[in-house]
Amino acid sequence: MHVAVKKEECKDKTEKAKACPSKSWVISEHWVGGKVQTIKGEEELQTKVSYFIGNDPSKHKSGLSTYRYVSLGEVWSGIEVKLKATQKTVEKLFYVKPGADPSKIVVEVGGAKGLKLSKDGEIIIQTGLGDLKLSKPIAWQEKDGKKLPVEVSYKLIGKNRYSFVVAKADPSLPIVIDPILQSTYLGGSGRDEANALAIHPTTGEVYVAGVTNSTNFPRTSGGAQAINADNGYQWDAFVTRLNSSLTQILQSTYLGGSGEDRAYALAIHPTTGDVYVAGVTYSDNFPNTTGGAQASRGGFLDVDAFVARLNSSLTQILQATYLGGGNDDFANAIAIHPITSDVYVAGGTSSNKFPKTTGGAQTGRGGLSDAFVARLTADLAATGGSDGGSGSGGGKRIKRR
Repeated sequence: MHVAVKKEECKDKTEKAKACPSKSWVISEHWVGGKVQTIKGEEELQTKVSYFIGNDPSKHKSGLSTYRYVSLGEVWSGIEVKLKATQKTVEKLFYVKPGADPSKIVVEVGGAKGLKLSKDGEIIIQTGLGDLKLSKPIAWQEKDGKKLPVEVSYKLIGKNRYSFVVAKADPSLPIVIDPILQSTYLGGSGRDEANALAIHPTTGEVYVAGVTNSTNFPRTSGGAQAINADNGYQWDAFVTRLNSSLTQILQSTYLGGSGEDRAYALAIHPTTGDVYVAGVTYSDNFPNTTGGAQASRGGFLDVDAFVARLNSSLTQILQATYLGGGNDDFANAIAIHPITSDVYVAGGTSSNKFPKTTGGAQTGRGGLSDAFVARLTADLAATGGSDGGSGSGGGKRIKRR
């Protein structure tokens, strides 16, 4: 297994750049004390592949089977290694039979200048062109159809070898060790940044929120807001839903108006599965704020915080609201109370008239810019009543902090 790291030697953008050589660094992994016994496909897939290389028809192949896994057999005694291809990555899986010793797994990293462990438990592979990372491993055992997590970590051996340390596990059950789970790119042809992530409590689906100026952000068709509201001239917030293995983008949506909009926080309702997003907006026409706790922006030229609620499939914006006074306000944290379902939002404000501070723990601003904490009902909806700030709108559904 090899990984090539490439880096341009020069950054000349003129015609001279065509002559600029690029460098590469090849990393290989070898089993120490082990040997591939057999190569066998497992779990045949529907996809068939063909290849036609050269002009000799006898060497052409068509209708070849594909498989979810490729087993390399027992590379070490009692330890089977399988490879799993997922999009553009190949995942190594170590299956340790009951009674087998997982410390027999020793992998040598060829081409590395050295290995070290990060504070997060990753392996950092040092090369002449920068560092590569192997994600922190996970391990589990299966019993009665359920995965039981097992504590596992990397162990470095010498300069360029690693193994695994497995904590207490059920000796009667096999152990599966997975060094690399899955990564995926997420974005279009512009700039895209992810700022928040949450896991659905029942489906395990992964939700990501951030900011993009791409007009072709993936899988927005069918979403609550299918197009970038300002055609990419400004930043729009986005929310994306992926399956738990990160192999499929299930749905994305833009979220914003004609000004700049950025999402910084994300939470999922533990019962309904509704998706709550918080961030900042310059848009006077942020979607679906009518009927919200604060229907209009609190300031004329300043940025306001926003909170939006979407259904779990990201096909509807159920309700949104501005949150702010006459100056700059931004939200960068959100949480949902597990019993009352009230929505708590935190951020920063320079507004003197931030909405509904009367009766709060601190009713007045302490400096030029203060933190804020706000509590809203789960529907984010207004019932009329108090002013939402120095602008128009607002209501009693913004509860005191």
